Amino acid sequence: KRSTTPLKPTSVLDEGTTVPVLGTFSFETLQRLPLSYQTTPNWVTAIELSAQQFGYTWLHHLHLGIAAAEAGDIQGPTSHFQQSIQMNPLNPIAYRCLAVLQTNYSTAYEYFQQSWKLALESNDPAKNRLIENLASELSVFLSNMFADNLSDPKIGLFLSSVPLNVSNTIDQVIILRVKYMLTTQNQYSDALDILSSNCFPTIASDRNKLQELWYIAIEQREAAKIGRKLTPIEARKARLINPSPRNIGCSYAGNFCREYW
Repeated sequence: KRSTTPLKPTSVLDEGTTVPVLGTFSFETLQRLPLSYQTTPNWVTAIELSAQQFGYTWLHHLHLGIAAAEAGDIQGPTSHFQQSIQMNPLNPIAYRCLAVLQTNYSTAYEYFQQSWKLALESNDPAKNRLIENLASELSVFLSNMFADNLSDPKIGLFLSSVPLNVSNTIDQVIILRVKYMLTTQNQYSDALDILSSNCFPTIASDRNKLQELWYIAIEQREAAKIGRKLTPIEARKARLINPSPRNIGCSYAGNFCREYW
């Protein structure tokens, strides 16, 4: 919807609703990824009228697919996203949208992978914001997909592909990195440093999960000192002596919580 051709006079639709009738997306707009979206009925009507009069572009299909998906549809937006990709294969947003519409992890993963690859290769002005958003979303997705196997190589491949500035600043990426470190390499010292030096501004009620990671790292460190797994009593003592730092806190704010068992 950025850099569209000038608006034509408004058109009165059913029930007296007045909607501006757009021309169509300009050549310049079609060379760039969108930065914002609308899902209102008036916006959808305007896009549909534009497509009917001037023909569909990849951006018409993308916006209509997003609006339909936000309304709870699946088949309609899937068709729009697929047509958007056919018209513009360098379309990471459409691939991402197809990913979140899937009902199984494996298919969703393939779409996410394509979206991530295109985002990293993109020269679009929106690239940095797109990569940050995708990295956060993919981190949550991979954490859920491999909840029972956080050492899966796919997680390592993803983490190694994340740009350093994103890897060190986006909360969900940091959390996935810590999980992977503790699962695959027992890097408890590095994990403790990361957990104690970030404020995690986007994590609210899930701060108990940060605490869990802290205590896993503490127990790994103490077990390494004595060369064996801690007993429940030893683990409890380790947690009490090494409470989660204030930057992690707890889901209810205030003083940090201690997990006894």
